[in-house]
Parts: sequence; structure tokens; C-alpha cells
Amino acid sequence: MNRKAGIAAHIVMGIVLGLSPFAGGSVAQAATGTTVEGLPPVITQYGAVQGSLSADGSVRIWLGLPYAAPPVGERRWKAPQPHEPWNGILNARSFGSPCMQMGAMYGPPPEGKAWGISNVEVFGKPVGSEDCLTLNIWRPNSEDRDLPVLLFVHGGSNVAGYSGDPMYDGAKLAATARVVVVTINYRLGIFGWFTHPALQGPDPLSNSGNFGNLDIIQSLRFVQSNATAFGGDPGNVTLMGQSAGAINVYSLMASKLADGLFQKAIVLSGLIGSGAKEKDYSFANDLTAQLAIQDGLAATPEAATKVLAKKGAPWVRQYLLSRTSNRILDALHRSPSLRKPPPPFGDGVVIAADMQADFDKGRFMHVPRQADSRKGGHCPDGVADSGGNY
Repeated sequence: MNRKAGIAAHIVMGIVLGLSPFAGGSVAQAATGTTVEGLPPVITQYGAVQGSLSADGSVRIWLGLPYAAPPVGERRWKAPQPHEPWNGILNARSFGSPCMQMGAMYGPPPEGKAWGISNVEVFGKPVGSEDCLTLNIWRPNSEDRDLPVLLFVHGGSNVAGYSGDPMYDGAKLAATARVVVVTINYRLGIFGWFTHPALQGPDPLSNSGNFGNLDIIQSLRFVQSNATAFGGDPGNVTLMGQSAGAINVYSLMASKLADGLFQKAIVLSGLIGSGAKEKDYSFANDLTAQLAIQDGLAATPEAATKVLAKKGAPWVRQYLLSRTSNRILDALHRSPSLRKPPPPFGDGVVIAADMQADFDKGRFMHVPRQADSRKGGHCPDGVADSGGNY
């Protein structure tokens, strides 16, 4: 997608979701919220959380809720795990950190700065954190129960994006449609889709390399466990994605791991597709060689490959886990061939081995759905209608 088309898609998303600042109201105020005495804490599976009200008092807001344990240290490149319970009341009045990425048009601003012109300060530079698996919730300020739930997955080519983008502020949609709106962070790029022979272990989910998809599944599990506490209906969850987020929705429609976690789907400008896991092994070996060159272990890719082979898989595993996220992103940025990690892998565990074939043969989740295929998109037969079973 070129820059002009990307900007147009971003504007379209604002119109579709009804969240654009041009639609009325103050996005910045709604995102921040205002503490109102008497708004009770909500009890989630991990502990109590304290939200706030939008500036006009029409929407209750909870920001930066952890839905999984931080994927750091030994949990890097592993399937998401449940978060540890906390004591006391979690202050849910600010967005969590963006997931680690190279600064770009759809990416976040520098830490501590407002969204806007400051974003350009981190273009082409690492920004965000690996400790990023949080979600945000907006719902009408009422005592209504069993509200429909909409979980939105942002786009950004699966390498960029942030649920704290003002374009994705859910206050207006929650108030006007009377729904519970959920937006999520999920691991991106090399941290969201990566597999290396040295990282393979006994867990087939972690071996899949599809960590971004697994994060989305984990967020849906959080919704299933906690929707009732926020006035939502866990039996009426719509999964909605835009661009790369739409690709991820398609992936979950063909994943047995997502069975029962959502009942409807909305796909905006998404494609159906996956890559071969073996292809990423080549990518992963090239990345490891580039890191070795940067660290002075070798002078050329060929020499680095020999050094790493001599070191052995256990050493390579610890080496990869010990590199900082900034160091890894810098290695990717230095080599043009490494700047775009492979797509989600058709591993047969998290994602269907041949997702396109499964869709063509009707082997996917039979839920009511709405698909919007803009220029360059593709909707398979039987998916692009707006509802019913098939």
C-alpha cells in the first residue's frame, strides 16, 4: 500500500468506526478520561481495575488492561501466558505501551509525547516496548447489561500500529451504537511472527511462531472471561480487523483455537494468506547472522553462518533471547532483505496449513460476517456476504 492509499484507508477507518475527530466530540478528552468519584472498580479475573468517565460523562473507559503476562525474557517468542493476579486496584486511566516496532506512519509517537507531528521524530527508529499486551475498553455510562462486544484489531502490515492511536478511540462508537468496544495491542513484526530452529521446544503453540495471532486469541479469551464484568455479553462478540488486522481475523476464522471465542466477524480490506514456516527459518538464520556481524562475531554473512553453526542450537537460542529489542530492530533495519518479516505461518496448529484451500473448501468458522474488499483485496466465495450460515 502506498502512502496516499494508506492515509485514505486510515481516514476510511475513522468513518467506518465513527471515531474520527471530524465526527464530533473530543477524541483526546475521551481517550484520557476524567476521574469521577463513585465510579466503582471492576473485578476482572486478574484483579480490580479503576476506570474513568469521558469528558462529557457518556462513556466509561478502562485503558491499558493487561490481558497476558509480559512476553519478555524467556517468554519472548513464546505463546502468551495468563497474567499474574495483582493486589489492590489497578489504575486503568492510561494506555499501555505500544508493542515494539520501527517508527512509521501508523506507529506511535515518542514516549511521553502526544500523538501528532511528534510521531515523525521516531520514523525509522525503534519505539515501544515488548511489555505491551494490553487492551482498552469503552462502554456506555449506564447500568445496561449484556451489551454486544466489538473487539477491534488494528492494521499496519503486522509491523506497525497501536491501540492508543486516536483514530481508534472507542468512545463515540460505544455511546452511539450502545456496545462495549475493545481495542488491543498485539506483538508485531519480528516479535509477533518469528521462528528459528534453535527456538523449537516441546510446546507446539510456541513452535508455531504465530505469536501475534496467539495474542489476539488470548485477548478474546480475556473478553470471554471478563465481558460480563464490563456489562458485555460474551456470547455476542464481533471480531473486527482492518488491513493486516483483517488478515488476522481471517486467520482466526480458520483456526480451531478460536472456536467459540467470537460469534461474528467484520473484515475491512483484508487478504487470505499465509507463508511457509521453512521460509522463515531462512529469514531467521539471516537475521541471526546479521546480529553476529553487528556484535563483531564475524565479518560476513557466510562467516557468521559458520560461527553460529559451530556454537550450536542452545547457544544460538540464548543469544537470540539476550539481544535487546532495539538491537534486533536495528539489525533488521540495516539489511533491506530483512525489513519485512514473513507473514503468518500455515503451521497447521495455530493457522491452517493451507488457509486459502480451507476457505475455498468452506473449512472455516461459520459465523455471520461482513467483508469489505477495497482495491487490491480479495474475498473468497461465500465470505463476502453479510450474514447467515454456510
